[in-house]
Order: sequence, then C-alpha cells, then structure tokens
Amino acid sequence: MRPILGREIRSQAIVVTEYDPGHVLSIEATVPLIGRAPGGFLFEGVGAATRLARWGEIDLGRAERLLGPVVVRLLRGGWRAELRNLKGLLEDARRPSGHVP
Repeated sequence: MRPILGREIRSQAIVVTEYDPGHVLSIEATVPLIGRAPGGFLFEGVGAATRLARWGEIDLGRAERLLGPVVVRLLRGGWRAELRNLKGLLEDARRPSGHVP
C-alpha cells in the first residue's frame, strides 16, 4: 500500500495471470477509479546476475492526455522504490548470517 495523489489505495486486488519461474511473473491489478491494470516482471540472466524489468499498462480513456504524464511519474517513482526495496532484500538474503556491511 502506498499513497497516490495523497490517498492510500487499500482495495487494489492483484491476480497472477502467468508464472514461469525465473522468466516471467504477469499480474493483473484492479484499481479503484482506474480499473484493470495488467503488468508484470521479466527476469533475464546476464552472466552470473539477473536483470529484472517491470512493465505495466493503464487505460485512462479520455483522461489520458491530461492525467497520463502525472500517472507515469507516480508509477515510475513507486516502481523505483519497490525495485530498490527488492534489491535490498535480495542482497541481504545473500549475506551470511551476522554479517554487518
């Protein structure tokens, strides 16, 4: 849950629509006032590392010209924060128990 335009979205429902371990996780969110929002994560092996990409779509209808740029900035900022958190969790999981950086 995170605030969007000053309001916390609590009633968002997310359904996994495709899962291929190590390759793709697709979801479809139903968001109040916006509707259906498909998206997902793509995993790509790069040497010994993994590249993670996130994608999403939202149909704003006739309001897209007006709201589109604002929604894109909000989503990208939120996604960056989520990916930073995920990276931190993954890096912490790889550290030996009791390790302090």
